[in-house]
Amino acid sequence: MNETHFTITIFIVLLLIASGVAMVTRWIRVPYTLALVLVGLLISPLHFLPVVHISPELILLIFLPALLFEAAWNLRLEHLRENLAPILLLAGPGVVVSVGIAGVVLHYGIGWPWKTALLFGAIISATDPVSVLALFKKLGLPKRLNTIVEGESLINDGTAVVVFKIILALAAGATLEISTGGLLMDSLREFIKVVFGGLAVGAIIGLTASALTARFDDHLLEITLTTIAAYGSFLERRSSIPSRVVT
Repeated sequence: MNETHFTITIFIVLLLIASGVAMVTRWIRVPYTLALVLVGLLISPLHFLPVVHISPELILLIFLPALLFEAAWNLRLEHLRENLAPILLLAGPGVVVSVGIAGVVLHYGIGWPWKTALLFGAIISATDPVSVLALFKKLGLPKRLNTIVEGESLINDGTAVVVFKIILALAAGATLEISTGGLLMDSLREFIKVVFGGLAVGAIIGLTASALTARFDDHLLEITLTTIAAYGSFLERRSSIPSRVVT
């Protein structure tokens, strides 16, 4: 059996396992995403499947654009406006507090240096809540909670990038300066660029794709343009962020 055939076989086995878990969760009151995690924890010590190495590029360039686009697609604009205050609070100060809590736990819990602990906290604070949102829908939780969590996840990247950049610069020996070319002003410009630049790019590409699809009654063309909008806007924004931040 060649390597390609073996890889496809493993992929099919994983799909069968996931399908089996989905069938079982129809009979027991356990959310599907939680059941997948539990089954993964149970079968991983058995080592009957080979170790799978997933590159960062696969996550960032293949999976993440589709997940973010799907989240934004299902988020109603009027619900976002109604809950804008808690969303901004969580996406701004909330992310900073999360970084601090993670840093304190890692520093005092396992003895990491402050800079390393805070850097790691900045990396994990802007998570994507796809599995959490699926759990919310499964449990029938209030729509407002779903909107807040989903909206926060779409905005928190700008805060996380700025916090990461500041901590990384401080770890490299920089000082906090408020001057025009200082670290704080540079970080503020980066925040505006990431958040509002991302909104501008997404709006332009989205409106263009919407205008084009409105002129044609062709589902294949609509799917193609939607895919281009999802991945094109993501790649455009990613290319404008320094590689040391996104990686």
